[in-house]
Amino acid sequence: MRCGIPQWDWRGSVGLLMIMFTAPFVSSRLMAEFLAVRAAITSALFRGLDSILVLSDLQVLIKTTNKKEMNLEIFGVLRDIYSVFSTFKSIAFKFIL
Repeated sequence: MRCGIPQWDWRGSVGLLMIMFTAPFVSSRLMAEFLAVRAAITSALFRGLDSILVLSDLQVLIKTTNKKEMNLEIFGVLRDIYSVFSTFKSIAFKFIL
């Protein structure tokens, strides 16, 4: 499966940035979405941002991250994402249609 997912945006003093993330050879859309989130968070860290808002139309992504749940299919990616939560002043995940 090859997925292209517009996944994240940054708002604030740097404005709004939306990036297309392409994930070749992923097992599912769920994995592709979480890989995109991990890439966005990593990018935000390197840019020195202290707040990030992740928007997604995948409800399971929003529910999983907001409740800090684990999922065996994406365990490693979730662990990476959750490990940097405390680095940010604010990190939010919101569902969009």
